[in-house]
Amino acid sequence: MSGPKPKIPIILLAGGLGTRLREYDGENPKPMVEVENKPFLFWLVKKLFLDGFDCFYFSLGYKAEKIIAYPWNTFFPECQFNFDIEKMPLGTGGAVKQIIEKNKIDLAWIINGDTLLEKKIPSFEIPKENLGVYLVLKKENIFDDVLNVWTQNDKIDRIAEGGKYLDAGAILLKTSLLKNNPVFKTPISIHELLKPQIEKNKILYKIQEGRCFDIGTKTRIERFKQFLKETKWS
Repeated sequence: MSGPKPKIPIILLAGGLGTRLREYDGENPKPMVEVENKPFLFWLVKKLFLDGFDCFYFSLGYKAEKIIAYPWNTFFPECQFNFDIEKMPLGTGGAVKQIIEKNKIDLAWIINGDTLLEKKIPSFEIPKENLGVYLVLKKENIFDDVLNVWTQNDKIDRIAEGGKYLDAGAILLKTSLLKNNPVFKTPISIHELLKPQIEKNKILYKIQEGRCFDIGTKTRIERFKQFLKETKWS
């Protein structure tokens, strides 16, 4: 008999400095900027919980204590919350690798702590082939003006049928492939960490429908506020 499918844990990248938001909120780390009386990170966790996820690893750096002290278990008693603090700057890639190795995680979603996708994260059927990176991409013209980190990569442009697409802040990672990565120096970004897999085409992708929200600027915060007023789960 086969039991229920194990739920995939989520690693939330929540260590950003949020320098552009200092005038808006100088007290909190970027993911904890309040929107409608709750931190943005609360809304992100709530959305992911409603989508069926219940195990979260927070990758923390700047003002980590603010995130750790938040009453996550009060709001989400069904969920498991784990916190990992960088003792030195590791970059997003180094931080993810540290969490994976500490907790012996085989498969995980890597999610930006300052980005929320309107639609549910698409599911991937994990094939037997030696693939390890499963990217969620957004069309450039509906992703606002977030920096496109993939347009310089010819392979991504080619498999995405010539269009310009953006990293939508969601990567499903089969972590066994990281064991074969060359030794790297930290800090390193998540995109640099996965570069060997990208270059070898050990990658699948899906295009995400719907809107994407982040809190990089005051204008974007206002845009997200409007979204919360429209949703049924706010």
